[in-house]
Amino acid sequence: MRLLTMFVPKKNEPLSLHTTYRIGGPARLFFEARSEEELLYAVDWAGREKVQTFILGKGSNVLFDDRGFDGLVIVPLLGSVSIEGLIVEAGAGVSFSYLGIKTARLGLSGLEFASGIPGSVGGAVFMNAGAMGAEVSGSLVSVDVIRGGGTITLLKSDARFAYRYSSFQDEGGIITKARFQLTRDPEAADRQKKYLAYRMRTQPYDKPSCGSVFRNPSGLFAAKLIETAGMKGRGVGGAVVSEKHANFILNTGTATAGDVLSLIALVREKVQEQSGILLDCEVQCISYDGQIRSPYSHHLF
Repeated sequence: MRLLTMFVPKKNEPLSLHTTYRIGGPARLFFEARSEEELLYAVDWAGREKVQTFILGKGSNVLFDDRGFDGLVIVPLLGSVSIEGLIVEAGAGVSFSYLGIKTARLGLSGLEFASGIPGSVGGAVFMNAGAMGAEVSGSLVSVDVIRGGGTITLLKSDARFAYRYSSFQDEGGIITKARFQLTRDPEAADRQKKYLAYRMRTQPYDKPSCGSVFRNPSGLFAAKLIETAGMKGRGVGGAVVSEKHANFILNTGTATAGDVLSLIALVREKVQEQSGILLDCEVQCISYDGQIRSPYSHHLF
């Protein structure tokens, strides 16, 4: 009965309030799960009621339909962090940047690169987030995942990590907790500060964005290809390619999902014309009916 009374989702919650792009119409239902118990209940309820669900972290790397989401959006607020020796365990809702800063300042190395990355631990594992030549899979040991109505523990090898990829993107499951094996390094804190300073110096933080839009092709940088194609500063509606870092598309204040998608398609087209390289978008584009759609055509939204 306690769970039943605590599961009270909001109705018609604007998703623009919960994404770093500040874009997205209302979710029919929206629920912040403050424990794994609540999360399991919400997922089970949605399954029984045949309601489409989407698990949302800190809202980076995602673009919702301007019409919103016709289902239940669940945000796991699983914020526990424990450190025993060199093993760090963090809930899926923990800020990945916070975890990188906290561990580095304790003299633990392996997650310094996370400093400044705008996402949750769960989202970082899902995307195999990376920067500064490092990525999540480099120090990850295991992940707790909700599948089939219960929680299982998967080893790193089970997730088949690759560049900006984990098997969770294809096989599903809700990440609830991650464990990392770090090393002791008295220079970790200095390195973390340098990484954060570099990120602040080279990336746009003055306007909303979802983070990097395109994956880097092997041996190349997407930002350089976009700049060479003459796309810096180009815009569609309220969306514009950043002058500071060309692999960021910014919301100038009035951008719609349609604007962003149109600009993604235009950038991709111009880069292919100029270099012959077809860029691969890493943004999750979520349609009104809950499907993850191709980001290359605004006609899909």
